[in-house]
Amino acid sequence: MEDEIDLRHLIEVLWQGKWLIAAITAVAMLVSGVVSFFVLAPTYEATTTLLVNLPSRSAPPTFLVNLPPGEWPPSGQGVQSVLERLAPYPEMTLETFRQQVTNSAVLARVIDDLKLNMTKADLAGKIKATVPKDTNLIQIAVRDTDPERAARIANTLVQRYLEHVNVLTRGRFERSTEFIRDQIEAEQQNLQQALDRLKAFLQQPRGVDELSKEVEAKVDLLARYKARQTDLAVGIRAAAAEVDQARAQVAALVPKLTTTRRIVDDPYLQQLAAELGRTDIARLSGLKLDSEEINPAWVEAAKVLSAKEVALAQLRAEQAALQEAIARTEKELETLRAELAEKQTAQEQLQTQVDISKQAIKAFTQKYQESRISEAARIAETTLTVAGEAIPPRRPVAPRKALNVALAGVLGAMAGVFTVFFLDFWRSTPPAATAGAAGVAAARGAGARTASELHSD
Repeated sequence: MEDEIDLRHLIEVLWQGKWLIAAITAVAMLVSGVVSFFVLAPTYEATTTLLVNLPSRSAPPTFLVNLPPGEWPPSGQGVQSVLERLAPYPEMTLETFRQQVTNSAVLARVIDDLKLNMTKADLAGKIKATVPKDTNLIQIAVRDTDPERAARIANTLVQRYLEHVNVLTRGRFERSTEFIRDQIEAEQQNLQQALDRLKAFLQQPRGVDELSKEVEAKVDLLARYKARQTDLAVGIRAAAAEVDQARAQVAALVPKLTTTRRIVDDPYLQQLAAELGRTDIARLSGLKLDSEEINPAWVEAAKVLSAKEVALAQLRAEQAALQEAIARTEKELETLRAELAEKQTAQEQLQTQVDISKQAIKAFTQKYQESRISEAARIAETTLTVAGEAIPPRRPVAPRKALNVALAGVLGAMAGVFTVFFLDFWRSTPPAATAGAAGVAAARGAGARTASELHSD
């Protein structure tokens, strides 16, 4: 078919244009070689390495974590977050250190020191800081057309970078130290106020100690009352049993005794009869006299019963009074305990405020000393170490002449092939008008063939 690609034709076209392709490729390689060897200035790269020793951060004191609401700090922030911000060393990651390498202040000082005729943006374009994977290293590479200058820029950049880190951390330490000093003064005032409140509370009458002694006395008195109540219950039961026994004895006896006497048996009646005469005695001798006398046994039993009933009544009266005393003492004890609990809670709260202020002062004092020491130290010298200074490189890293010539050869060959195919296409394609007429004729012929095929079917 006419629309199919003829591989033989393509090969023939390439073979016919081989000299043109070779010429274009040679020219491209020649131009690339001339530019790489004689036009482009060589670029050298000086490299220096920094070893980063990230400081470990200590946890804040546990007694200052999760304070009750309303305690320090008044802003509502947790003490832990405040102490973390006041750590002896600022939290800086490898990426933070890497980003600071091209800080504008550092670049400005390097330009001034080396009297470089370039802007900070130009100098930043020459610097590349990278962090190799799984290391604590920062590699700083500086490219320049002068190898000596590239090494000087790299070494000066490192020194000014270390000074810049020191300045940043020193400023932070100064602010932290000032804040801690102000906080210590504020906490000392809070401590004095808490001590004054606690002292005034302890000077009030009926303090915790006094109330505790009263509660102990009431508890002891209530215990004695209940012990006596137990003894009374036993005594009442025993007394009631004795009363019942005495009542039974009294009931078994008669209160009065009846006696019958004759006149001759009674000396007094005999004397009376003698005065009356002998005749009257004979006449009265047959008479009898009935009399009643109180039973002494019953009287004695009744006395015993009365005494036991009185004793039982006294025991029951004492029991009733004791019950009232127990109820009254329990009520007083309950009131005392409530008052004691309230005052204990108030005293504990005041004491807790005092303790918290003392502990906060202790923690901030420790942080203040750490900040003073850290402020005096140069953090860059303890955190960043120059693992290797930059030396002037001997070989340039750009341009890569052989690679440029090879790439020019590939691109030249591709351009030659394109040119050969374009020329062949141009020669084999008719002008626009002829092509249009030929296209119409071809379309008509195709339509006629299609119609005849349909008619034959």
